[in-house]
Amino acid sequence: MPEVKANPDYQLVMNFLKLIQPGDMDEQSANQLMMIGQRIQNGGSLSDKEREMFQSVVGAMPMEGEMPAPMPAPATANTGMTDAQKRMAEEEAYFKRLREEQEQMYNMGQQSMQEQMQSAAPTTSPRPMARPMR
Repeated sequence: MPEVKANPDYQLVMNFLKLIQPGDMDEQSANQLMMIGQRIQNGGSLSDKEREMFQSVVGAMPMEGEMPAPMPAPATANTGMTDAQKRMAEEEAYFKRLREEQEQMYNMGQQSMQEQMQSAAPTTSPRPMARPMR
């Protein structure tokens, strides 16, 4: 069996996990993430939707000590904002994008889980059992 740490999906999920702070996820989301991790450890892989979702979140997060890119000069010129106000506006816009991406990731996880549950459901009703004869 190949080394799971060499799996790019494993590395992507691990990079995502490094970005999570206590309180960032509810219990259901944490459980879904654990199921994804277990699937990868057992030799599975991320779906295309999951991979895209993880990549968008990991790619959007600043690395340690990195801050969001400043707004372009024309966007901030003549606004009458101080540097501190501009910085706060930039950070607000960044965190708004981040929240939207996390909501998207959560919704995709919910959809994936729902699809898995539907595919596991029997397609026909169970056959009725005959009563035992006395």
